Amino acid sequence: MSEDGLVIGPMGASGTPLRYTYKADDRTDDGGLRELAKRVGLGVATLSRLADLERRLDGAAASAEEIGQALRVSAPSGRRIIRFLRDSGLAFPAGLAQPGKRGRPKSLYRLDINRHLRPDVGRTA
Repeated sequence: MSEDGLVIGPMGASGTPLRYTYKADDRTDDGGLRELAKRVGLGVATLSRLADLERRLDGAAASAEEIGQALRVSAPSGRRIIRFLRDSGLAFPAGLAQPGKRGRPKSLYRLDINRHLRPDVGRTA
């Protein structure tokens, strides 16, 4: 912070400002990820992590809370993300689960993000 209250930062080792960039698996985003993220209303990094989660789930359904935990966000944020995905046609209801005898059943969702991307995005060789 400067003397007049101006906040500068973060700074790199050479005194130059750091830049925040996004790269999908160290490659350029050429599969429409940015456009899809903009259409959905989520960040590119969040949508990329969701596409990776969808691959790891391998077709299995997950609750909004489980998706939030996988993204390391709160349960309400997980539900908000699911709402964005549902409204955009990138997640579909896949049933209910009730892990315990008490409480409300949790809605399960199946992600459908990777189908909307070109096949070369986020793939490892």
